[in-house]
Amino acid sequence: MKKLLGFFLCIHALFYFLSSTTMALTLRSSSPDQPDLSYPANYATDISSNPTLSTFSFSDPDGDSHQKTEWQMGTSSSFSELIINQVSRSNLTSYPLPALALDEGTTYYWRARFIDQNDNESEWSAVFRFTTEQT
Repeated sequence: MKKLLGFFLCIHALFYFLSSTTMALTLRSSSPDQPDLSYPANYATDISSNPTLSTFSFSDPDGDSHQKTEWQMGTSSSFSELIINQVSRSNLTSYPLPALALDEGTTYYWRARFIDQNDNESEWSAVFRFTTEQT
């Protein structure tokens, strides 16, 4: 009987240890892949003053879904003065700029990053630049 009771206590202690250890374990998923920008192309010229920014499709190594995209645009590659700084849940791979948002004959820099269902952020995309048309 003592052996059986000892065995039972040992199993109970092992179960308690495993269950408390398992609950303390938190798995973190990977970040999405860095976006590849599509349009306007890098160094493009004669772009309209209200283009739609576009990336290629979302990809995540864990298969997580695409929840948000952060879009940034400015007049310098350092993004120190932003014209657009928007996190969007609906414009995930394309972002239409509002009419009259950009000046004619001006160079703009833009980038994007993807955010998955677990709020993991990708690296920022490469920085692209384009120049608006002069009318």
